[in-house]
Amino acid sequence: MKTSKKILLAGLIAGLAYAGISVYAAEKPADKPSAGQAAPASPPPAVPVVAVPVVKKDIARKITAVGSLLASESADINSEIAGKIEKINFEEGEPVKKGEVLLEIDSGLLKADFSKADAAYRVATASLERDRKLYGSKYISTQELDESKSTLQQRKAERDSARIILDRAMVKAPFDGLMGLRNFSVGDYVDIGKVLTTIDAYDPINIEFSVPERNFSDIRKDQTISFETDAWPGDVFTGKIYAVDSRINPATRSVQVKAMAANACRKVHSLSQKKPCRPKAIRISFSSFKTAKPIPVLLRSTPAKTAKYR
Repeated sequence: MKTSKKILLAGLIAGLAYAGISVYAAEKPADKPSAGQAAPASPPPAVPVVAVPVVKKDIARKITAVGSLLASESADINSEIAGKIEKINFEEGEPVKKGEVLLEIDSGLLKADFSKADAAYRVATASLERDRKLYGSKYISTQELDESKSTLQQRKAERDSARIILDRAMVKAPFDGLMGLRNFSVGDYVDIGKVLTTIDAYDPINIEFSVPERNFSDIRKDQTISFETDAWPGDVFTGKIYAVDSRINPATRSVQVKAMAANACRKVHSLSQKKPCRPKAIRISFSSFKTAKPIPVLLRSTPAKTAKYR
């Protein structure tokens, strides 16, 4: 009996001692890291998550290229005859209509030559009428009548030639366009073939550019394009493709494309085909993904860097 009591008392004392040690260990402050010892790493901050719904929509596929703006028609105005300039009928940089007389060259001698040829034609016409009457009365032979007809044809050709040369004294516009600068004045003598000024058709205007070989099958006639120019920042112009080269350039592995754009307001034009205006960018929408599901882009900024997630 005494032995059991002693065992129970010893167990009680041991339990109280263990409980006291546990309470002391819990209330004791943590040891501070010594000098040179790294502090324990802190847990990473929580990353915010943003949920964005995915919406179905059409996404256009586009090609971006760089090209040149050119006049749809461009020509040098020169003289087909030699002579002195008598009159100038156009203003530099102003539009003209097809057939409008731009300048006139001294035509005094040409008019005299035409009058002489016209008079000879009239005489030949009268002679033929008279010979026809004589032939009907059997006074001349068939040979003489044929000679009279031949003479009339010759005189007519001479008169037509003189008229053509006389018309060349008036230099006319070959098409509707914008006149360039002139380098001559009234009274100057010009030789045959001398370039006097230029003319460019400004409406419509051509756009020439190249696209990579891999997009050859995506380009077609009547396709719509859009383009911008440095001269008119912020303005977007549109046009249509009217020709695609049938061959691929073996050196650049690209294909040449030509488009046309309306330019009635003359806002976009090239004053010279030799110095074309260069568009900043040409964009072509050639197909689209139907009811695609674009994945939103999330930007997460941290002090060190900006991360992008798709």
